Amino acid sequence: MGAAGKEISKTEGGKEPRKAPKTGEGAWVKTQQYFRSVWTEVKKVHWPTRNESIVYTGVVFLTVIIVGLIIWLFDSFLSFFLNLLLK
Repeated sequence: MGAAGKEISKTEGGKEPRKAPKTGEGAWVKTQQYFRSVWTEVKKVHWPTRNESIVYTGVVFLTVIIVGLIIWLFDSFLSFFLNLLLK
């Protein structure tokens, strides 16, 4: 008997009985459903036109060139001043 006169039953730690993993057709059906849902989402995507892709690519190239130039200038100035200090 427990604290307030209630009976306490012993359990196995609240464990649920194990179920055998599903295999076979269930896995195949789930795989098919997954790829169907992926295809549905792909159809919902707004794909850019050819001209939009060209413009976006140009913006990326221009940005990479500008950032590369900034890093190169910063590196050149630091190298120049470091060489002045070491000489």
